[in-house]
Amino acid sequence: MDELSFRRASIAIAVLLILGTATAVAIWEQHSDKRLTYRLLLENQRQLLYDINHEVLAAELRRFANQMRWERPVRHTEPESFNATDPVIPPALRILKLSGLTIYDDKIEYDCGTPFLDFGIVVFKEGTPGQGAKKLGEGIWFYSEGTKIPEP
Repeated sequence: MDELSFRRASIAIAVLLILGTATAVAIWEQHSDKRLTYRLLLENQRQLLYDINHEVLAAELRRFANQMRWERPVRHTEPESFNATDPVIPPALRILKLSGLTIYDDKIEYDCGTPFLDFGIVVFKEGTPGQGAKKLGEGIWFYSEGTKIPEP
């Protein structure tokens, strides 16, 4: 092997090593980001489940649902949806990290999830028992896409 071929081969090996290392680092960082995101989502779920007064949240959600849909005489099949930054959402409902609210004829969903993991609290109209992954009070339920309930 002549000197020029040897240099080219050495450069090619060095480039491959650099690209391989950069790829490994990128994969590791992406995996770390996913683990961090998952831990943060679990903490948000725990906060919703164990750190708030569900009765107070339910009262605020029912008040908002009454104002925006339930007390109106006209009903339609499409739910009313509000994103987290919508100015009509009262400040008391913005305290937690919600991603949106959806009001149906019989319930309101307080969504705190992401496109990858949907979870939150659903509050049904007074007197409606409702359903979900974990009962938090009368007509108040935690819901989760995976229905796995994190421990406190």
